[in-house]
Amino acid sequence: MPKITIQTQKKHIEDFEKEHSSYITYAEVLKKILEKAVNIYAPLGVIQARAKTIASFSEKIIRKDKYIKPLEEVTDLCGARVICHFSSQVIKICEFIRENFEVDELNSLDVKSRLNVGEFGYRSVHYIVTPRQAKILDVDIPQELWSLKAEIQVRTFNEHIWADVFHDRIYKTPIEIPSEWKREAARLAAILENADNSFLKMSGIIDQLTINYLPTPHPD
Repeated sequence: MPKITIQTQKKHIEDFEKEHSSYITYAEVLKKILEKAVNIYAPLGVIQARAKTIASFSEKIIRKDKYIKPLEEVTDLCGARVICHFSSQVIKICEFIRENFEVDELNSLDVKSRLNVGEFGYRSVHYIVTPRQAKILDVDIPQELWSLKAEIQVRTFNEHIWADVFHDRIYKTPIEIPSEWKREAARLAAILENADNSFLKMSGIIDQLTINYLPTPHPD
């Protein structure tokens, strides 16, 4: 017996249908803002943004059967993702988000902080945000969006590979996954984390060499 009646769920879905265009606009605005931020702090990074579909919203609230006010309680009705080359760029993008958006600390999450010292796995940063001002990086934010929440995920390309290929298949599947497969996924996560650290170290050395080389006088 569902806790939330089907009639109530239908009303929630109808309410979301009325608001859906605002979330589509929100995704477009977020994409423009984050593209500009990436050009500054994480060149060649990738931005993805979307509004939750009506079908996805309907499936979620019916499956979870717990939302009294889903338009307020579901925090990913609009979502964006920033994918960077290096963990140092992730830090800069996170700082930008905190400086320019109101962050819902209760529902935001740095997933890395939940991993124990010997654990490897899903490592994205998730922020639940609302706009702090009417314009960010010269991108106008319509007033209708000022009270709406969105989820912004920030990760490196290697973290994205692991999350995109393994995380949902292993941890969000209805079937029972053998423990040895989970161990193998954790091993691959460790390899990718090590690759992230190596890329960051190498890029830092190359950048420093470039800076030091430029002022060197020509041998002639």
